[in-house]
Amino acid sequence: MRNITINFPDKEEINLLIRNALIELLPDIAKRSEQQSPPAVQYLTRSEVILKYKISMVTLHTHTVNGLPSIKVGRRRLYDATVVENYFSKKKFK
Repeated sequence: MRNITINFPDKEEINLLIRNALIELLPDIAKRSEQQSPPAVQYLTRSEVILKYKISMVTLHTHTVNGLPSIKVGRRRLYDATVVENYFSKKKFK
């Protein structure tokens, strides 16, 4: 009959293996998370949109009712800057 000996790593060896693996993988993980993060969205208030496009509050309200996307946070209405720019460029605003 044969004797088989199995040696399991002790706690310190396992910790060392895990630590080495993390050291090798962390730069790749950090690089991937930077690449996958969405760009930050800049929101404009009603006042900022009015000043930028030289329109009245009534005109902004009319555009909002007619399809200009916005979000409401509490009592404030905010507009995504890039969406507003695209919307008004299609409407021939400067």
